[in-house]
Amino acid sequence: LSKAAPQLPLGSAADQAIQQYNRVLDELAADPANGIPLPPPDFYTYFRNNSASLYSANGIEPNGAGHAAFAQLWLQALTQ
Repeated sequence: LSKAAPQLPLGSAADQAIQQYNRVLDELAADPANGIPLPPPDFYTYFRNNSASLYSANGIEPNGAGHAAFAQLWLQALTQ
């Protein structure tokens, strides 16, 4: 599991739906009965805090730096 990255503009209806989805992932990961071995990478927070440099011009798709950030965050999550 991983938390979805935000969709720009922040706070839009699509972005709010992503936030709701991410809250459900938090609930799933917090329940030991689900057997999720590691917390989901928080793409949402990272991309929200760095949105100016990680998205393509359309505000939906990540650019090259965004893809590299996804890979780095996955690596960090899997090697904890």
